[in-house]
Amino acid sequence: MAPAAEAPSLRERNRSRTRHDVLDAASRLLDETGAVDQDGVFTLELVGQRAGVSRGTLYTHFPGGRDEIVRSAYQRLSAWVLDRALELREPATTTTDRIRALAQALLDVLGQPGGRFYCTTGQEVAGLLVGTTGRTSTVVGHLIEDDLRTAQEAGALPAGVDVAVLATLLGGAIRAAGDAAARDGVPARALLDGLATLTSSLLAEPAAG
Repeated sequence: MAPAAEAPSLRERNRSRTRHDVLDAASRLLDETGAVDQDGVFTLELVGQRAGVSRGTLYTHFPGGRDEIVRSAYQRLSAWVLDRALELREPATTTTDRIRALAQALLDVLGQPGGRFYCTTGQEVAGLLVGTTGRTSTVVGHLIEDDLRTAQEAGALPAGVDVAVLATLLGGAIRAAGDAAARDGVPARALLDGLATLTSSLLAEPAAG
């Protein structure tokens, strides 16, 4: 029998908690401002004040400073979306429900600390995230494509439909739903119902409830 994993030490727990607090503070600031380049809008001093840590502590945990903090905050939310998507998708029994679950995960991130930042990155923030964004969207796109191909093999989708193209379009609809909820306050339920109607109209199965 494999030995039990050792519990993290107090130092490791404190380090993890500090990183968590810093990323929460940074995400909330980005949520409020959507910017990092304007003077005084998003600074290490402000992040440190909100997280209750010194500038030196910030650099201890994030040697790359501001840019590393922004990327890490985004990556944390991205990982949360993907984990949540897989969790919600697992019990779904129809293609429509499985695709709806992916959208639900994206909309759920808005309820996380600073979650709106994930869907409302401004131009200058997006510049810092080059090479970081798109990974979760790529995985979600593959999941949608797998679901559509399974539906096609079962006869629920016409054989001539290009599932890769359709998956791209549905992935775009999911991203648009996140944007509409984060920027315009469109209710999540309305967006999810709309996506379910769109998806089920393409398939020989009822809309999700």
